[in-house]
Amino acid sequence: MASPDMKTVSKKGQKKTTTKPTDLHDKIDDMCRIMGGIQVDLRKLDALDEMVRQMTDMAGTIKELRNENKELRHRTEEMERITGEMKDKIKNDHELLLDLQWRSMSDNLVFYGLPEQADTRQGPEDCKEKLEKFIMEELVCDLKPGFARAHRMGKRVDGKTRPIVAKFERYQEREEIRGKGYKLAGKRYGISEQIPREWQDRRKQLMADFKEAKKNGKRVKFVADKLLIDGQLITANGK
Repeated sequence: MASPDMKTVSKKGQKKTTTKPTDLHDKIDDMCRIMGGIQVDLRKLDALDEMVRQMTDMAGTIKELRNENKELRHRTEEMERITGEMKDKIKNDHELLLDLQWRSMSDNLVFYGLPEQADTRQGPEDCKEKLEKFIMEELVCDLKPGFARAHRMGKRVDGKTRPIVAKFERYQEREEIRGKGYKLAGKRYGISEQIPREWQDRRKQLMADFKEAKKNGKRVKFVADKLLIDGQLITANGK
């Protein structure tokens, strides 16, 4: 016996079954749920596409920043190179100026310890005459060198005797007088060649090496701002 909810019709030996309304509703609900799920998945895909787009944009931005950073590093390195070259040039130019200054002083000697005229009301001090007397009496030398000029160095300071710098007319006479400086050992006087102040500071840094070399019996002398010990030049920075 057929159930009241199902009707079977026989046609040419086949049976035709009709679906209940409740089953149709269930299928429609299932399809709606599937469609809803598909819509959710599509929204997720849209969000994923947006994320991919944003990441692509970020990758492009990062690439641009890397290129800019590379260019910046290149410019920085170029500026450092140019700055280094400028520093080297300034240093070389400075050393050249010092060398030119030293050469302009090549005919000069500096005399230390000669009493300075205290009373300027007696007129200007005659440094040439004072040097001629000093050379004759203290250096025991009959040579009367020709001085192009001679004067005190620096500003007058009470209680201190300023040295006299003299420019010789002939270099040979300058060297002869300088060579007699050993006669002043133990006295209050002194003679030295004139060099730029910066070179004086460099020589002071080498003075300990000078004394040590002298003590050990080595051949030692100053050449410009350097120290020559047994034929080897040494500078203030040790190179």
